[in-house]
Amino acid sequence: HFFGTPFSLVRSLGREKQGRRDEHFLFAALTRPQAIEPWLAAMHDVGAAVVGIHSPALLLPTLLSPAAAAEPRLILITLGAGGLRQSYFEHGQLRFSRLKPLTSNTIEEAAVNTYGEAIRIYQYLIGQRLLTRGNRVPVLSLANPAHFELLQQACADTDELTFSFGDLQQVAQARQLPAMPAD
Repeated sequence: HFFGTPFSLVRSLGREKQGRRDEHFLFAALTRPQAIEPWLAAMHDVGAAVVGIHSPALLLPTLLSPAAAAEPRLILITLGAGGLRQSYFEHGQLRFSRLKPLTSNTIEEAAVNTYGEAIRIYQYLIGQRLLTRGNRVPVLSLANPAHFELLQQACADTDELTFSFGDLQQVAQARQLPAMPAD
């Protein structure tokens, strides 16, 4: 469990349909509470009520298109200010997510790391028995279309992974975000 943070969540992912019918859980936390404590203090000082705190990883399922959400398995990779986020979904339900900080936050570094991190998360999922060897998993990277060519050069399909790239600006527009991401 996430030591040292008051911001944690346990969400049921349902029970197995066969066998012992074990229940699976998703554990999530904001592991650096000091990053949001000044905001919470300012809201407390003015008497504003905090309805909820939502991690970017827990909001990712809303970015999936119906086709992507229908995939039995999917790895979604997004680039943000914190680095490269890799998330694993089963039938549109978030199962695992991690953030890899980048040193320069350039698209060149992100492209190389998109490929490497997709391979690492695939190997991790096999080690955790969330995947079995031989399963081919689609990898969707949401990015600016101007970066697709660079990403395609860095991310060659393998026997286990098939890479595709989604237009981040189209996703933002479809979800009616008030401000479109510049990158």
